[in-house]
Amino acid sequence: MTQQPQGFERIQQVNKTFATYGQNIALNAGYFDGYLSGEIARPEGDLSSWTDDDSQALSIWSELEYDLENLPVIVTDSSEDNKANAQLDEFFGLCHTFHTALPFSEAERVWFLKTYQRVEPPMKSQDHLPRIMGHYEERIVIAGLRQVVSGRELTRRWLAWRGETDEYAGQDTLDVARSALGGLAGLFTVAEPLQADTPTVE
Repeated sequence: MTQQPQGFERIQQVNKTFATYGQNIALNAGYFDGYLSGEIARPEGDLSSWTDDDSQALSIWSELEYDLENLPVIVTDSSEDNKANAQLDEFFGLCHTFHTALPFSEAERVWFLKTYQRVEPPMKSQDHLPRIMGHYEERIVIAGLRQVVSGRELTRRWLAWRGETDEYAGQDTLDVARSALGGLAGLFTVAEPLQADTPTVE
């Protein structure tokens, strides 16, 4: 007798929406990992310059975060087996590890991504994005304190973190983030073709 799939694999087979989010997470986590592991082609001696890879990485990260935020609601409503519950716990743990490895606090991360999403697509190129992001500044609550957050400073941190320079040299947090991305991608499988008698959920 063929063993029936359980956990996320089963949910992907019966819930098309979950399958779409899961596959997007697997793909974008892999793409983002690729951008973080690749060599950064900056002009020699200029560690603060912005490259097309930086722009592409931010775009992939933004898409990944959207799916990470929306998937748990679907899983919570759909999962009934123990494996799915264990995978959900692992999912939350990997998200936490990934987020804490980034060069931003939670409030800064949310603000940075929302600010990035407000930029019009033509302005998200390597020629325009750092200048546009640098103009944004806002007073938000971070760790219980009202503080000014600056797009210019967060952009600087992003570049230093990716290049493992300045305060991020020797911290290995880029590797921590990449490991978490690999774990997230591994939680999801490509959905098998659905059987004719298998009910699906839109």
